[in-house]
Amino acid sequence: MARRQGFLDDLFEIGSKLPWRVAVLSAGGSFLALHVVAISTSAPATGTSLADLGGAVRHSLVHEYAAICQYLLPVGLDWRNRRLP
Repeated sequence: MARRQGFLDDLFEIGSKLPWRVAVLSAGGSFLALHVVAISTSAPATGTSLADLGGAVRHSLVHEYAAICQYLLPVGLDWRNRRLP
């Protein structure tokens, strides 16, 4: 039975198949794009009623996802330069 790969394993595989210049450019581009999203959603979401709770939670989840993935995606895409054969 084959072992199921995780998110980072998939990124490592994608990064290893790309030419090194494309991997570096895509890592930099993904960092910049996710950093812009993380900065633009860094203000705390405010709501005045219970009906606004869904929007506040969605706002917080987008911010946390972008803040974490802005570091994980570039490392995963550019990891092949650090892998040992």
